[in-house]
Amino acid sequence: PVHHDGVVHHVAQSNNVYVFPGVGLGVLAVGARRVDDALFTEAARVVAEASPATTAPGAPLLPPIAEVRTLSRRLAVAVGVRAIELGDADPPAGVDPGDRRALEEAVARAVDARVWEPVYPHLVAA
Repeated sequence: PVHHDGVVHHVAQSNNVYVFPGVGLGVLAVGARRVDDALFTEAARVVAEASPATTAPGAPLLPPIAEVRTLSRRLAVAVGVRAIELGDADPPAGVDPGDRRALEEAVARAVDARVWEPVYPHLVAA
């Protein structure tokens, strides 16, 4: 921790767990033809909005790891929408790209269709 002006700041190390899974999922969900800085800027915006430090001085910079799946989904949708807005991906069939809400909902469905849900068999000891 870092102490500054009477506030304890917990330093976070951002690594691949917060940004890359959501960027990859969003790119795959919309079939983006390019991945450029604009998509990573969008990803950074989503992570920044989820930062506990925005509401509480000294709070961690990054959201709790328990929220990573929810954050990755939100990030993937934002990245997918941004790729479409930039012309790097086509909008989903039947969706007007000018209708932001419909576009976000369609991209969210595409993201959800690609999310892996771990299912483990119940094992019984012999």
